[in-house]
Amino acid sequence: MAKPPMVQKTYRVPQPLYERAMAKAEERQENLSDVIREALERYARD
Repeated sequence: MAKPPMVQKTYRVPQPLYERAMAKAEERQENLSDVIREALERYARD
């Protein structure tokens, strides 16, 4: 199934947060962009 069209945006996050999130995503063999999209979906839904 193809992903819907996406826009590319730039957001700022503290360096330590980014590094922890990236390490966790790598540990779980996940793509950090996918993790962020899932979090935004939950945020927008609630």
